[in-house]
Amino acid sequence: MIAYITTQGARLVKEGRRLIVCAGEERHTLFAHKLEQVILVGNVALTAPARSLLLAGNIDTVFMKTDGRYRGRLVSAHPANPFLRKRQFLLTDDLPFRLRVAKSIIKGKIENQAALLMRVRRATQNPELEPAIHSLRSYAGMIEEAESLGGLRGVEGAAAAYYFSVFGQGLHQDWGFRRRVRRPPPDPVNIVLSFLYTVLASRCAAALELAGLDTQPGILHELSYSRESLALDLMEEFRPLLADSLCLSLFNRHVLAWDDFSMPEPAAAEEDDMDSRIDDAVRDTAAGDAGAQPENSFQANVRREPPARLILGKKGVGSLLAAWSKKLETEFHNQEAGRRMSYGEAVEWQARALRRVIEGQQETYVPLCVR
Repeated sequence: MIAYITTQGARLVKEGRRLIVCAGEERHTLFAHKLEQVILVGNVALTAPARSLLLAGNIDTVFMKTDGRYRGRLVSAHPANPFLRKRQFLLTDDLPFRLRVAKSIIKGKIENQAALLMRVRRATQNPELEPAIHSLRSYAGMIEEAESLGGLRGVEGAAAAYYFSVFGQGLHQDWGFRRRVRRPPPDPVNIVLSFLYTVLASRCAAALELAGLDTQPGILHELSYSRESLALDLMEEFRPLLADSLCLSLFNRHVLAWDDFSMPEPAAAEEDDMDSRIDDAVRDTAAGDAGAQPENSFQANVRREPPARLILGKKGVGSLLAAWSKKLETEFHNQEAGRRMSYGEAVEWQARALRRVIEGQQETYVPLCVR
């Protein structure tokens, strides 16, 4: 179970083996033994006894800003297997190994991007998407020709740019999306994508730690100060499967409306800008299906010119996280595993597969691809 706490001013306290969410007069009970992850969004307080219970239960706890930006995580001690961690760091210098595994990761990502566009093509009957689908498959075919990680990243970047140039055609309305822009996201679609990528990265990091891996030494992504590079590797194949597909659904089913986005308060905007500058400085020094709303919400979706800077409001955050939780619980048939499982379980399955490759028990990493 994943618990999302979004009520501003709420407190998380401990009562026996339970966690109590206190928000004004309201109290909600969370049973610690059922929790896999707790995500605290914005101004949510965590008492010392509650923190101790989360650590004792090895419950991954994530702190996020209200606009979806990652702040940090509360995790238990590092994986107990020092020999595995040593092997991980040694493999960061094994370029042939990294290139071989990274090719599988990127091929899975691009194939899943093409599969998502194919589903959009079927749903919209839009023939203009056919060239994009063929181009993405061509990029997937070029992966084996890459002779270095830099060359592989070049193919991945070109495919991503092409993919996002047509991604907006999967939306039933014009939300101002033209291309992928990370910071600051200039339109609602980019905001939602960034938010979903943040929670996806946290989920992948938790799955890797559960598998006994260190999240920092990456394969495709280089070692970098305070970056969980291996989590970014694992999330690549899941971006189209979970985040991108859910993003389209949230807008097309009117779960999110224009009224869910607003300009930040001046003080908050100034603080966010400072955080962005600090993030950039650190990076430079170190040198990545929801239900429908009522019909009357459609009026809020009338096309407007987006302001220069937008944030996702409290109601929108709640709707997004509820949809994300439902998406993770959705089951499908995993052909590689030979059984049905939820997408949440699939992330953990892939983390364990990555460990087998790192340990040398398995030669090839097989990404999750859903047709």
